[in-house]
Amino acid sequence: MHLRIPVLMYHEIVPDDQPRDGRGRTHPDYLLPAQAFLEQMQYLAEQGFSALSAVDLVRAVTQRRMDGLPERSVVITFDDGFVGNHHQALPLLRKFGMQATFFVTVAQIGAPAMMSWDQLEALRAAGMGVCSHLWHHVIMAELSREEAFAELFQSRNLLRDRLGQPVTLLSLPNGSYRRDYPELAREAGYLGGFCSRLGYVSAASNPFLLERVPVLRSTSRARFARMAAGDRSVLTGAQIRRQAHTLASALVGESAVNRWYHRLNRIGAPDEKN
Repeated sequence: MHLRIPVLMYHEIVPDDQPRDGRGRTHPDYLLPAQAFLEQMQYLAEQGFSALSAVDLVRAVTQRRMDGLPERSVVITFDDGFVGNHHQALPLLRKFGMQATFFVTVAQIGAPAMMSWDQLEALRAAGMGVCSHLWHHVIMAELSREEAFAELFQSRNLLRDRLGQPVTLLSLPNGSYRRDYPELAREAGYLGGFCSRLGYVSAASNPFLLERVPVLRSTSRARFARMAAGDRSVLTGAQIRRQAHTLASALVGESAVNRWYHRLNRIGAPDEKN
């Protein structure tokens, strides 16, 4: 059987009573209540899923040894570095014996609503992965080669030095990348990376553009179960929306689409280099 591995993409786990307004910094659908996350982790544990480390998945894809992975496998990832992932997600991951990788925007460490270095150290001490979401939350496709390399290299090196662990993976903010991104990432010391391309990881996947499936506040229990099982049909609607986003970005530029998205959803301006 052709193995498909779901890489679950979360943003922030929040208290159940937190308002859905996103505090002006992210889309409300990215704020998943802790009770929903608990139920999802409990489902994975009860159904016998293995939570692979992101590093193990990248190595399996790179070496074309996917058949050696457990059939019922998932990879759990978090983007950005929101503080709720320390307060809410970490205890539940530990409760159910799940591994996860947290991709953090280094320039935002310690900012309001973001994790501090001490909290990232707590993740590391608990056996979680802490990796790069670049230095700034930028549109990589619009950076020069030198700027893109600096984002990759500096974020990796500081995380490695401060946390005392290898940092070999990244996720791409907004899913944006330059054509030469894999080459730059290898040069900066990475083994692979995750994007926002919808789908499941297979032996045919590019180790620097690994597919993910977003888990949102609107994700029902039934939908989550289908995603965990690698059901392609559950992604159809989201893939159509992603294609529309890609087309709009090609026509007017990724930054323009990103600004429109933030205004529409009343989200604060995305982090830029400053």
